[in-house]
Amino acid sequence: MTINKIMNTDISNLTKIVGVDMSNLSKFMGTGMPTYEDFTTYTEVDEDSDITVTQFEIDCVTMRRDAVSYVRKDFGASYFGDFEVEFGVYLGLCNGSGLVTCFALSNGANTFQQRLDSNDGLDVTYQDVQFPQNRIIVTEYEAGVNQDYYNTDFSLWRYITASRINNQFYVKIYSDSGRNTLLDTLQVTCGTTAYRYCYVLTSRDSSALGADTASAKITNLRIVSH
Repeated sequence: MTINKIMNTDISNLTKIVGVDMSNLSKFMGTGMPTYEDFTTYTEVDEDSDITVTQFEIDCVTMRRDAVSYVRKDFGASYFGDFEVEFGVYLGLCNGSGLVTCFALSNGANTFQQRLDSNDGLDVTYQDVQFPQNRIIVTEYEAGVNQDYYNTDFSLWRYITASRINNQFYVKIYSDSGRNTLLDTLQVTCGTTAYRYCYVLTSRDSSALGADTASAKITNLRIVSH
């Protein structure tokens, strides 16, 4: 028996199986393989010592409202103009008016409060605003601090597709990782400044109600376009 012949198919060259070039996995089954951001290459500042960073997931546990904490990467000047990103977020328990930003872009404002004070950036935030009702909040700072929100429960996963097209910031919220069941689309008018820094998680950074906390996980961030 010739080992490189099975069912009359030449398998001596494993880069070809039923007409698919396996040497280029990005073409397997005719689709590109997802490329997720490696969070271990990001810069971590963890004042409250409650962030855990692994390759494709970041966890924060009871992050205080007054903490100065963030996980970010410098992509270089003007990297994010119009863009689209995808990520998953697990909405953990909140205490009081706890808040954690799950995704943000800016030109150097590291926390929610810094972006607010300097009119710098875009934000997707999870906050307890009225127990037991939590919210996913979209904020833009450049064009006048515009916001939109989606009411949700805690202790569940949500899957986000965030994009900017011209002066509109869109956030689509799905209940499943395949992004088949759309729960809501948030939209705000925003500025058109191109941003340098990508944040996977940031704190509120406000002394008011400082003991209030929030927990979350952010996973599988993919930059679809920029």
